Amino acid sequence: MSSEPAGSRASSTSRASSASFMSPAPRALPGRSPVSVALSLARSGRVPGPRFPAGPQTTPWPGPALPVPGPLDRLLRRSLAGGRLRPAASAGALHPVNAHLLLGAGTGLPPGRYAYQPVTHRLHPRGAVDGNVPPGALAVLTVTARRTVSQYGHRGWPLLLLDTGHAAAALVLAGAPAWCPDADGALLAAAAGLPSGRCGEHALAAVRLTPGPEDALAWWAARPPGAPPPPDAHPAPPVLRHAWDVLDALTAPARGRAVPAARRRGGAPYPDAVWRAPGAAVPPEAGTGRTG
Repeated sequence: MSSEPAGSRASSTSRASSASFMSPAPRALPGRSPVSVALSLARSGRVPGPRFPAGPQTTPWPGPALPVPGPLDRLLRRSLAGGRLRPAASAGALHPVNAHLLLGAGTGLPPGRYAYQPVTHRLHPRGAVDGNVPPGALAVLTVTARRTVSQYGHRGWPLLLLDTGHAAAALVLAGAPAWCPDADGALLAAAAGLPSGRCGEHALAAVRLTPGPEDALAWWAARPPGAPPPPDAHPAPPVLRHAWDVLDALTAPARGRAVPAARRRGGAPYPDAVWRAPGAAVPPEAGTGRTG
């Protein structure tokens, strides 16, 4: 019989649990994709480890804060705007979803990319665009994984997908005419003007805020990038880097889908996005939940 005090045993167990949590994710077994392994881990009884800094509630974009133009004011106010009690549901009230607006002609502001600040209901310019800008307004929805993973650990990345779905649904219920749940991440990030590589945000979906052409995402993706998000001053623990890897895998092109060899601005065009009207059925293979 062990003479170790119960408190010491509990402390040892806690330290072992924390060490296990911070260790790298298990490697994929033969025949199983990394996403399948990550999903099994997220659904397991493994207890998330200690929390780490979640960072700011919203991205602190520099520069002027502009009023939302009239054509978009009601839609955004009824879907994403607000402080702690926002219309869009979020796990742990952490609200990791960001909205990057791509505004064309006729939207009430100069054409360009804007970051939406939901707490203040304001737009922060991220760069003007020139040329024959397509009409209408789009929103690319990204997630700052740190906010959710800081609390839920290895269980956090499925919640990021769920929160993105809630935000997209809130926009559609508020009057958005179409949404796109399954464009690949490279197209969405380029359209949002985010820098290549990891910048703290992962693009997961797009919503059409006003009517516009079907190929608008590809047009925006061909433009130079906009202002990047402020750098994250906090270190990224292994569990957060693992969540980034899973999001990268989920938003990669689906298997069997032809992808142009040159997928950079000025190169071959991106694949067309498929827009769906509210209430339209989503094919089983669509969405960001690919696990193959």
